[in-house]
Amino acid sequence: MKKADLRWIRNISTVDVRKVGNLIDEGMHHRVYEYGHDEVIKIPRRRFNFLYSKRSNLESDILLIQTYFPGLAIRTVIHSSADQNQHCMVQEKVKKFRSLDQDSIHNVKSDFNKLLLKNQQLRIKHNCSLDLLGGHGVMSCIGHFFGGKKKPYFSNTVLMNKKGGLVLRLIDTELLRLSLTSYTFIGVLSWIFSYSSLLSTRLCLRYIGIR
Repeated sequence: MKKADLRWIRNISTVDVRKVGNLIDEGMHHRVYEYGHDEVIKIPRRRFNFLYSKRSNLESDILLIQTYFPGLAIRTVIHSSADQNQHCMVQEKVKKFRSLDQDSIHNVKSDFNKLLLKNQQLRIKHNCSLDLLGGHGVMSCIGHFFGGKKKPYFSNTVLMNKKGGLVLRLIDTELLRLSLTSYTFIGVLSWIFSYSSLLSTRLCLRYIGIR
């Protein structure tokens, strides 16, 4: 475990440091470690914290997702230090899943179109959007469109088997916030990255045949 991450979570009394295991993934916003047998812990990467990842924002995002997309998000619990300056997320571990890409999306096309409709409602009412593509997904699109052989895929939206069928699941609970909340460097950068991710998602959907 990286020393910076260990120092970070030691300030969060509700996290059991002894349960933190191997590094699983390193995204743009978090490093993801095993946490016990059936959970993972997401620890923020401070350099890339360009979204609004305070505890209050994360809890608000989860509430909106539960309201607009009931049953689609994996179980997520926010933990924070007593002074609220440090936080992390503990989620259920997704052990078996299939990436959502040009081939697999047609297995759940009806459900995915319903998700897009609900996401449009979310955007109209709250000026927020699901980050369906995710950081790795954006990079997969860029790589493909510049000559890479690997197909674009969604890294924040996956398919899981349930009762013999494939179902959509959201493995990221941070929303893209599409309002320019301040004219500070961080505020403008956050707004740019949010819209860039939204545009990348639209381009990817067009590429795979979803309008």
